[in-house]
Amino acid sequence: MEENIFLDTSIFVQENFLHSKRIQQFLELCSDGKIRLILTIITINEIKSQFKKRAHTAVEIHNGLIKNRDLWVLKNSSESNRLEKFTKPDIITDQFNKQLDEALVKANAKIIDYPVINTKVVFDKYFNGAFPFNKGDKKHEFPDAIALYAIEEWCTAKGKRCILFSKDKDFLKSKMQPGITVQKNFEVFMDQLLKRFNPERMSLVQQIYTDNSVHLDAELSKWIREELDDVSIYTDFTDYYEVHDIEVPLIEVVEKTYTILQVGEEMIDIEVVANVNIKIVLTIDDSETGFYDSEEGEVLFRETTELPIEQELEITFVVSFYIVDKDDYDTMVEVTEFNNGQSIKLENHNRNIYY
Repeated sequence: MEENIFLDTSIFVQENFLHSKRIQQFLELCSDGKIRLILTIITINEIKSQFKKRAHTAVEIHNGLIKNRDLWVLKNSSESNRLEKFTKPDIITDQFNKQLDEALVKANAKIIDYPVINTKVVFDKYFNGAFPFNKGDKKHEFPDAIALYAIEEWCTAKGKRCILFSKDKDFLKSKMQPGITVQKNFEVFMDQLLKRFNPERMSLVQQIYTDNSVHLDAELSKWIREELDDVSIYTDFTDYYEVHDIEVPLIEVVEKTYTILQVGEEMIDIEVVANVNIKIVLTIDDSETGFYDSEEGEVLFRETTELPIEQELEITFVVSFYIVDKDDYDTMVEVTEFNNGQSIKLENHNRNIYY
């Protein structure tokens, strides 16, 4: 049975538009004819609008930061190209719009044009506060309402069934017409789809992943330990008092689960989500000790105290497998990215205890 998949704008935002391996894999499956992407012209314009808004914000933040003279010392590094000023946001947006249009053509996406609508259906929902007009500024929900109307009309006219993916809670609670299923876990859907299309290789993934579980825990623990050896991440706990020592007595990987991210001819990538318990002991200046030196204008001769920190972290990381078939594969794996390239962030839930 042909699988018709509608992706709400929120899914593209979650997958960083066209950047993530998962969305690239999805579009490739569409191009191969294994599934069919259904979008309305309204949704496409909303995707472009969301990208434009985020591009303007990102460029403003980036270009604002590199004006800080304190960062210019980094120009001495071989990686100083990261300090280059970004081009105008509209140029980036135009490039993305072209890429999106080309990607949808290559994916053989079905684009539903602006529908001829029964305005009574839409306005009845508006005045009754029915989905999608049951939140915030109702007038801003007209694009969603018309897009949903177009999908329902298309499914009815063609006698098709459709799975609609969205992160919007109101979408998930809405009552759609028979034949349209609303789901939120796009990543789980892709995982199941890729496993179905590649059963033999997926069996090897599971086997090799299990065999490398201890190794992956060690790699993850090593990365976490390196991340925690950075005094700057503790300012919310120490109120900027000097940190003299950092000990990490516990890094415990409690649970790991994975989903298939991308399948190539030779390589398979998975995304692992790990729940980790950590304990940290900081040796910091004791705010209750020392005396103020008026000549120096600072507090001198502070004693130190220990500050324990316990955290429950959720860390994602990407693991790559070399698997061609049951006769050509590597038993070792490679971790290619931790935490989507982001540093660890600790949350001080007891902020007032310390100051």
